[in-house]
Amino acid sequence: MINSTSENHVYDVAVIGAGSAGLQAAQTLGRMHQSTIVLGTDRYRNDPTGHMHNFLGHDGAPPAELRVAARKDAEAYADVRFLEAEVTRVSGELGAFVLEIAGEVDVRARRVLLASGVRDTLPGIPGIAENFGDLVAHCPFCHGHEYAGTPIGILGAGPHAGAMASMLQPLSADRVVLTHGETLDDATLALLDRLGATVVTAPVAAVRREGTG
Repeated sequence: MINSTSENHVYDVAVIGAGSAGLQAAQTLGRMHQSTIVLGTDRYRNDPTGHMHNFLGHDGAPPAELRVAARKDAEAYADVRFLEAEVTRVSGELGAFVLEIAGEVDVRARRVLLASGVRDTLPGIPGIAENFGDLVAHCPFCHGHEYAGTPIGILGAGPHAGAMASMLQPLSADRVVLTHGETLDDATLALLDRLGATVVTAPVAAVRREGTG
């Protein structure tokens, strides 16, 4: 592992983000003998989730377990270095980027790879954030199987409501579209009727756990 922290050292690539994408990039760059620094924090999108699914070879494993294994793989390459720090600003141009780092000296790199992931913006309904990643989910591929055979609520009034109700039909016959006070278009209403899904238009006051669901 390269240990240089000199302000004059220039990396071939600076990877911003140490989640799955950043770790995969680090391993690939290390194998190609590109001097690489991976900058990441201890905050990850899937932190609220106890187990990840639909990921080949790791179905049901805790997300942190995958990150530990992937980082160990990347660290095996001499050209890869990790720095636990937050990037606050990127400036410069192709071949000469400067990354300002919270509490650290600036990092210089010829290329910058953004692997910082995404951030979920949740509805401001009490109980949504507290139960996100378990009782409340955003991905049918990641969580749908765990909800099979139970009533499933679909929050939202956009065109996705009909598509989601259709996608979840093999998992549950009891699907309720919660429009939260909004109006569904006629095409979506017709689709939901054909699918046998229930529509509730009243605003959702809160989400709370009851029993196992």
